[in-house]
Amino acid sequence: MMESIYKSKIFIKGISIFLHICLTIAALSMAYTFRLNLVLDMFWDKVDQTMIEAEVDKKDFGHFAGLPAGEGITKLTDIEQFYELQTTHYGTMKPDYITFKTDSIIPLDLYQLNSESDAYTGGHMSVGGHYYSSSTTLPIFTDLRLMGALFLYNRYYMVKLPDGSYVPAHLDDTYYMKYRLTGKVQLPIGIADHMPDRGQSALQPYLDEYDLNKDRILVMYSQKRYEDWELLYAGTAFLLFWVILILGLFIKEIIKTERKGGTTQNEECG
Repeated sequence: MMESIYKSKIFIKGISIFLHICLTIAALSMAYTFRLNLVLDMFWDKVDQTMIEAEVDKKDFGHFAGLPAGEGITKLTDIEQFYELQTTHYGTMKPDYITFKTDSIIPLDLYQLNSESDAYTGGHMSVGGHYYSSSTTLPIFTDLRLMGALFLYNRYYMVKLPDGSYVPAHLDDTYYMKYRLTGKVQLPIGIADHMPDRGQSALQPYLDEYDLNKDRILVMYSQKRYEDWELLYAGTAFLLFWVILILGLFIKEIIKTERKGGTTQNEECG
């Protein structure tokens, strides 16, 4: 009898540990894949053409790309106009800023690290009086969905233009989520830019399928905003993890207490 009770307790404890592990994994997944820009864009001032012209003398060309589009931004209408847009020429010239609405966004299996500064992390540790250095290298481009889903990465898409053509785009993931919810979305400010060499081979099958020029891509992600607010993105992921984990454990304890209360009442009735 005692042995049976002991085995039952071991089994229940094992189930409890398993549920804790599942909850921890779920909390990590939700926290570190959450796109903060869904909230950030609600409070971010829209950038209009007047604001862009006021900063025409600044040399940080292209830094408005990926921000919410306001009034006066040129509307992109067709593929011919896309190929005529002035690019930044690797950051040395003022590009043409555009925006448009789309009713079709196709996710591709290619992800790019939000900032190359995140690719390399290092640290030092002391073991027995000896110091050791360690470093971690994250790929700037990846086709692994598990890694690409992290808030550190942003995905590539094929985006439909108003004339029905598709162009490759490094688009803020937030807008793909909005598109999935509404079926149509006003895209952020974008620029035409040269396709990164390291990502070109991964995109080549899609470029061939849609008969597109391999030298041009639509950039609609703000790397500058990510780098300026990087601590906020990382801090939000960290706090979300603990909030979700603690909330899950709290709900678990409530359910556990209610079950115990129900069992006690049944025993008293019996």
